[in-house]
Amino acid sequence: MINDILSGRRGHEPAAATDAELPGPMMMVVDKVVSRERAAEFRARLDALMEEFNRPDPGAEADVPVNFLMMFWSPRDP
Repeated sequence: MINDILSGRRGHEPAAATDAELPGPMMMVVDKVVSRERAAEFRARLDALMEEFNRPDPGAEADVPVNFLMMFWSPRDP
């Protein structure tokens, strides 16, 4: 799928999917400088989101495969 996104055959969905549609792919690359406080707060929110996402769904409702890769880092020597 990554090759499809990079080649333009698939792209970011402009609107959220409906209940009848599967969510489309989303890929973001960000290179930004922020304050230590903002970086720590954002990292904590990502942590909480991943905890929420990793909770099990009831068996009958878990019918959409999702592949997810997330990276967050801050170089030690800027």
